[in-house]
Amino acid sequence: MKQLKEYTFWFITGSQHLYGEEALAKVADDAEEMVAGLNAAGNLPAKIMFKIVATNSDGIENIMEEANYDKNCAGIITWMHTFSPSKMWIRGLGKLQKPYLHLHTQFNKEIPNEGIDMDFMNLNQSAHGDREHGFIGTRMRLARKVVVGYWADARVQQKIAAWMRTAVGVVASRKLKLARFGDNMRDVAVTEGDKVEAQIKFGWSVNTYPVGDLVPYINRGTETEIDALVQVYETEYTMHTENMKSVRYQARMEIGMKKFLEAGDFDGFVNTFEDLYGMEQLPGLATQHLTAQGYGFGPEGDWKVAAMTSVMKTMAQGEDKGTALMEDYTYHFADNGEGLILGAHMLEVCPSVAAEKPRIEVHDLGIGGKGAPPGRCF
Repeated sequence: MKQLKEYTFWFITGSQHLYGEEALAKVADDAEEMVAGLNAAGNLPAKIMFKIVATNSDGIENIMEEANYDKNCAGIITWMHTFSPSKMWIRGLGKLQKPYLHLHTQFNKEIPNEGIDMDFMNLNQSAHGDREHGFIGTRMRLARKVVVGYWADARVQQKIAAWMRTAVGVVASRKLKLARFGDNMRDVAVTEGDKVEAQIKFGWSVNTYPVGDLVPYINRGTETEIDALVQVYETEYTMHTENMKSVRYQARMEIGMKKFLEAGDFDGFVNTFEDLYGMEQLPGLATQHLTAQGYGFGPEGDWKVAAMTSVMKTMAQGEDKGTALMEDYTYHFADNGEGLILGAHMLEVCPSVAAEKPRIEVHDLGIGGKGAPPGRCF
């Protein structure tokens, strides 16, 4: 999983040559100061880079094309310091393929009533310029986020941060790769889907690999590697079992699965208890620990859940919040109308959502016809 902070967002400031070179130099200085202030505030999950003062169609088209092809650029942020005629944005915005935020703000927080002159009015037409820019975005029916307010306010920055996480999710989704170990659970409808359409619409590459391709990776794990991973388990979780043979086999599976996923540059995976040929257990603890490291997972072969979990984990980096798959299992109907839903999923719920340090226990699974796998209790 690519780290969220490795992505960048390009800041493009709109203006025009009508106001002269001195005004344009001031526009650039103010834009750079804003970008530096946004980055220094500590509220954004990724870095903003000031790119250009956009003053003509060719320059706008060129910067949009560069953004499309830059692998680290997760989106663009536009702001109009002055009035920027919006027809000159049509060609460039029409080519843009990255997420797009329009920051409707201005450099100064307050109106300097006693210091206003025509130079100030020409230079600080953000309210006018951003409305012109908003018009062309609406006229072109462009999907975009609009954030309104003073750029240095924490509330505004938090809205930008939320969009940034969504934008990274969009960009990561377009090149997401999933490994399906076997097929989905037999006769189940919800885990089916059109993988070709998913790749066309979202960019998800979803392909099947026989469990027989995975088992050799599992069997090649060394005792030294297993010892090291078990020590990690004992540090991160409370060991509430004496069945260390079962725990060690889960460590063996995790090592093998991770090597397979790394070799194929996969972002997530699925499996099902109906297809465990050559494996002694269902990967429960192994799956949970891999999802805690950022891999997406879907049970019973549900590749859609695996993809969405992978995207959510990419978006949530740096947040003190967990992300995990969950299923509704049973209801609690209360007379006072405040009912509850018990959410769970066998062994595979990510420990990132645990309220306290989870513990490892070993119990019979009851389905699948395999050995008793260790899971985590929260």
